[in-house]
Formats: sequence, C-alpha cells, structure tokens
Amino acid sequence: MTRERIAKTLKRQGSLRTRIDASISIIDGNTVFEPEWDRVKSVLIKLAQGHALYELHELVSFEPDDIWFFPLHVLTEVQRSNFESVTTFDMWPEVGSRAMQRMISGQDINHAGWIIVQPNTYRYVTSSSGAEIEVKIAISEYLGCIVKWFP
Repeated sequence: MTRERIAKTLKRQGSLRTRIDASISIIDGNTVFEPEWDRVKSVLIKLAQGHALYELHELVSFEPDDIWFFPLHVLTEVQRSNFESVTTFDMWPEVGSRAMQRMISGQDINHAGWIIVQPNTYRYVTSSSGAEIEVKIAISEYLGCIVKWFP
C-alpha cells in the first residue's frame, strides 16, 4: 500500500479490509475486483442528487428513472463521444441557480462544458429540460455515470 493514510485506515478498520479482500479474485493471473454494486449505485445517486440540487436548483430526492455506470475505457468511440457530449436544451437554467451563474461566467467549466472539480479526478455536467434532469459524472477518468430523472 503506497498511500500511508489509506494503509492506516485499513489497519484500524479490520472489517473494511475484510470486505475489500473478499472482493478480490485472481482470474488468469489478473487481479479482479468485484465491487459492492449496491453501494456504488447508492453513492453515485447521492452525488447526482447533490449536483442536480446545487447546479439546477432541482430537488430530486427520489430514485432516478435511469442510472448507468461503467468503466470509461470499455466504451466504443461513439459511446465515449456521446458520454462526453453535453446535452443542451432550449430552456435556460433557473435565474440565480449555479447553472445560470456558470453559463454567464464560464467558471470551472472546460471547453466541452463539464465542471472540473479536480483535474483528472472528478468532473460532472448537469442539464435539465423541465421534462428531464440529467447528471453525468466521471471519477478518476475511470468510472463514468449517467443518472436521469423524468419528474
């Protein structure tokens, strides 16, 4: 373990270490992790709900209608292009919302329209049409996620 803080946490929390060890398999000489999918899904939904509320001023406290999460490196070129593209709608964001402020200032947004929280570590983009709320998330340029609500 190269990160000292993580090594200390795993040493202190034996149950966490046990859960991680249980998720590891060796297949054809390769180490494979089988995550706890329900936990991953729960965390991604909470992140998306927070982004929808923060950026769009949309409270979506209910389960999303659609959620997909996937390793970005397995996407085809077309799928990756679709994921990276920012969905635009004919509606402007609510006045006073972060989305409106960012639209005017361009603050923290890359050339493609994504909000960069930490380069190469965390970015997201939100969009809303009134009939659909969509949040896309990229974590460590490895895990991609799309969450949609149709309120």
